[in-house]
Amino acid sequence: YSSPLWNRAAVELLRVIDPKELSGQEGTQHFIDRVEEVNPSLNAVVIKLYDEALKKAVEADAALKSGKRLGKLHGLPFTIKECLDLIGTPSTLGVMRRKTDIPTQTDAYIDALQQQGGIVLGKTNVAQLLMYFESCNPVYGVTNNPHSPKHTCGGSSGGEGAIIAAGGSPVGVGTDIGGSTRIPAAFCGICSIKPTMSRTTDLTRFIENQTDLSIKSVTGVLGNYAED
Repeated sequence: YSSPLWNRAAVELLRVIDPKELSGQEGTQHFIDRVEEVNPSLNAVVIKLYDEALKKAVEADAALKSGKRLGKLHGLPFTIKECLDLIGTPSTLGVMRRKTDIPTQTDAYIDALQQQGGIVLGKTNVAQLLMYFESCNPVYGVTNNPHSPKHTCGGSSGGEGAIIAAGGSPVGVGTDIGGSTRIPAAFCGICSIKPTMSRTTDLTRFIENQTDLSIKSVTGVLGNYAED
């Protein structure tokens, strides 16, 4: 490869995940290794799901060898904001009293991405209660900007912004009501989008009666490249 995998767009990675070029297991392991390299100074990935990710990658490779692609995201590793429900992992929103909050269902958007063959590498840090322009909370601590430890990575999807900018994840999922994907993207030098309000309504369980709000939170995407 002319450039390391971690420096490539997600859409480009999808084109090379193939038995003859790059296996899903190799790609997933590459990003696990990259997270382990950069995360100690960032504290961006706060819940690591490596074993499950590698298991899913092996399954994806087996499916491809038999001639079946699992979906549009076949074998692509990605990360998700900590507040987004994933069975078996806490959704604390940075609040200590929620450390035992283990959901029994996976967020519908994350489930859809997994159904399309995407592989969750881990969950990333947030601003406490998703309300601030930095990602710091008593559960997981502070996430640093990947370009400068003296500066914030932004919030509230700051862990996503930091780990994507550092190449630990090719693309990620966050939430946004007043800038929570766009601010980390701006601070960390990556791309994001806030979808049209009500198009991808945020399903985070701390918001009740979302439909009654005049300004609604949505689920959005962060990536190093606009095409992602």
